[in-house]
Amino acid sequence: MPAPEHHHLPGWVRREYARVRPPLGDLLVLLEPPARDELRSRLDELTAGISSGRFSLAWQYPALVAFGRNEYDKQRRAQEAAASARRGLDAARRRLSASIRDAGVAAEAAARLQRALRAAESEDAVAAVESELSQLTVASRSAHDRRREREIERARSRIRRAAPHTVAEEQSESWQDVLRRFAEQQGGAGL
Repeated sequence: MPAPEHHHLPGWVRREYARVRPPLGDLLVLLEPPARDELRSRLDELTAGISSGRFSLAWQYPALVAFGRNEYDKQRRAQEAAASARRGLDAARRRLSASIRDAGVAAEAAARLQRALRAAESEDAVAAVESELSQLTVASRSAHDRRREREIERARSRIRRAAPHTVAEEQSESWQDVLRRFAEQQGGAGL
């Protein structure tokens, strides 16, 4: 941080500079380029004015520190907002990644969705991957349900073919008919 230089530099200017030097130095280190460059140019302008003999400019040091602190607060709020958005995006990615693993879609579709999820840079892109997953899941479930119904129907037809004809007829009875027949058999056996 440049110090004002003049052959008749008053003591109060030196004291004022010594008082603001630590916070200004910290601010120059902490600020990022656009705000840091603005603070550095203002500080250089102020130092050049004091070095040229305009000692009353030293009273502007506190305003310069206040400007730097305001810029640092803006920068910190922006970084916190960006970090919060990043955490939200990461949480959405983790949740959707687990959903992709648990969805039971084809391996190549799951791999494609995982790649798209890793490439997603915004909430909208993650939502697009999620909608694609839901479409694939619905299609997979309906195909799975059709396959399951075919297997059940095949098993029923094998059972019908393998069972004797009378057993097949009894199986075609409704449960109410079976109960009625059972009650008749029990009623006749007790007499």
